[in-house]
Amino acid sequence: MVKITGHKETFDFLNILIPSVFFFYLLLNSISKMSDGIISGENAKENYGRFFKSLIKFYII
Repeated sequence: MVKITGHKETFDFLNILIPSVFFFYLLLNSISKMSDGIISGENAKENYGRFFKSLIKFYII
């Protein structure tokens, strides 16, 4: 097991970095789904809404 030692700033940076990477992954994933044509028309609005709601929840928690 690796013991992580460092300054508080490092942990703050990681706390920002990890959600950002996760968000970027979600964003790319949704874009690739849309380009595949799986999501179209009205369904796209619904899925975008769901995506942003989950994103907001993720950042609040």
